[in-house]
Amino acid sequence: MVHFTDIRTEATDDVIEAAEEIFTTAGVEGETEIITDTQVSKPRSSTHIGKRVLQLVDDREYDHVIMGHHGTGAVGELILGSTAKTVIEAGTVPVTVVP
Repeated sequence: MVHFTDIRTEATDDVIEAAEEIFTTAGVEGETEIITDTQVSKPRSSTHIGKRVLQLVDDREYDHVIMGHHGTGAVGELILGSTAKTVIEAGTVPVTVVP
């Protein structure tokens, strides 16, 4: 699991720890990583993050991407964000997007 954030906080660590516990309980193997060198709150950062996800997929030979999506407002609920769109359109592995 890879999580992109501007600032690593105790809350971020708590979320990662909870996810690791869920994965372990479900028998899912893998590693977790928090990436803070990408400014996720800057305009147009979504496309950059999508490209980073694609690079991680290639570098680590992932065979599936599961990514979260949260819309912003009524329009955001109807369309995918730029990050998900970038990964889906340019990716070479299956992508599952969850709310």
